Amino acid sequence: MMNNSQIIIEPKDTDELLRIQEARIIRIIEAIQGIQKMKEWQVLKEEIFDGLTHSLEKEIKNEARSENPNVLKLTRLSGKIEWAEKYADLSKLENNYRSQLVNIKLKLYGEQA
Repeated sequence: MMNNSQIIIEPKDTDELLRIQEARIIRIIEAIQGIQKMKEWQVLKEEIFDGLTHSLEKEIKNEARSENPNVLKLTRLSGKIEWAEKYADLSKLENNYRSQLVNIKLKLYGEQA
């Protein structure tokens, strides 16, 4: 039986994992940028995502003000808001990945990244 607590990750291995992660994030950022340029995304954004967070917040407020608020419903709506805030605005999503990329580059290349 192997004791995993004794496995030591060499710095080289860590750097390789960071490079793989760096490449993955760069591909994601490029995909997000490509999607943002598509007219189909603009239609989806206008018809589905614009105002989604606002309507979910309104629904949460209404439920919270009710005589017997449903905790499960409030939790579910809260999760939907979190999702909407993260994925409905692609520029925010891109910035999130850019921040991750900066952190990886700092670990890999130091301050000159």
